[in-house]
Amino acid sequence: QDQDNHYATKSQSNGSGIGFEVIENGSRTQLETVSLGRVLPVSSWFKTRIEWSESGDITYRVYDTSGSEIDSLSVQDTTYSSGGFGFGVYDNNGNHFNYYDNWRIV
Repeated sequence: QDQDNHYATKSQSNGSGIGFEVIENGSRTQLETVSLGRVLPVSSWFKTRIEWSESGDITYRVYDTSGSEIDSLSVQDTTYSSGGFGFGVYDNNGNHFNYYDNWRIV
């Protein structure tokens, strides 16, 4: 896909929630949001996992550094059935506030 056509996960800029959206022709549609039971600390490391099936079932999970799941959300969407992935983390002012690494496609 491209910058105007893709899926996106997001963390709330205040660290209190996660979300999943589809961007189609530059227009964003929020598919799901989850309020976390705690605020994610600024400038901290987290692990994420995205499971995407051919049928359009998509699950987004966030873990702390010990491997404990903080929360997850699931959506069903078939807007896109193929493509690669990219990653960016920023707040509404363009400031980076969390760090992720060790990306794997499973």
